[in-house]
Amino acid sequence: MFKPEEAVGDVVTRFPGAANVFRAYGVDFCCGGHRSIAEAAKEQGISVNELVVKINEQYAEAKDRAQQDVDWSVQSLNDLVDHIVNEHHAYLHTTLPVMSELVTKILGVHGARHPELATVHRLFHELKTDLEQHLIEEETRIFPRVIAWSHAVANETSRAADPVDLDALVRDLQTLEADHDRTGALLKQLRQVTDGYSVPADGCGTYHYVFQKLEEIEGKTFLHMHLENNVLFPRLRAK
Repeated sequence: MFKPEEAVGDVVTRFPGAANVFRAYGVDFCCGGHRSIAEAAKEQGISVNELVVKINEQYAEAKDRAQQDVDWSVQSLNDLVDHIVNEHHAYLHTTLPVMSELVTKILGVHGARHPELATVHRLFHELKTDLEQHLIEEETRIFPRVIAWSHAVANETSRAADPVDLDALVRDLQTLEADHDRTGALLKQLRQVTDGYSVPADGCGTYHYVFQKLEEIEGKTFLHMHLENNVLFPRLRAK
């Protein structure tokens, strides 16, 4: 069971299902993963006891269903990187271009009656550009070095003979974390301008679908960034 003094990022690492609880209460478990549950609850103006009880209820239900997710803090770095690329990067590579067309479509159809869609369009495309550049950076420069270093360690290569400069790699993580901060800020702005992805009464089926998918992107991206900020990067820094 979880306690108020535990860091929210650690909670999601041990129990990924807690991400849904934190999202429901507006708690940032990604870029703000270092804060305790108690600190996060205070910032949101909610009861820490209520938040802890809700997390523990979800945890107990998950255990009863025997559906606990993988604890990525104890898996190999190779497996963790593969999961991030094959699950989270692949999702964004597929979803972002499709959503670009649909966000543009609802702006054209509904923009005159709902001018906030112009802001949604701008924020989404800023997010899309940032994420696509971020994925390329990770897939071409960062993750190959992580895997090469991991292989060297597994083969007991000496630090002097390592094919990867781990110190330089760790320094590069700061840039990725800054990217995550910007992504998190854009996602929060999208949630704010859409009033929590509330579709107006005259919204068509596409309008509903777009807001549903934007909220899905938010959830998956926060979990994606959590795996990097609170699992992968700390493990590299600890080496």
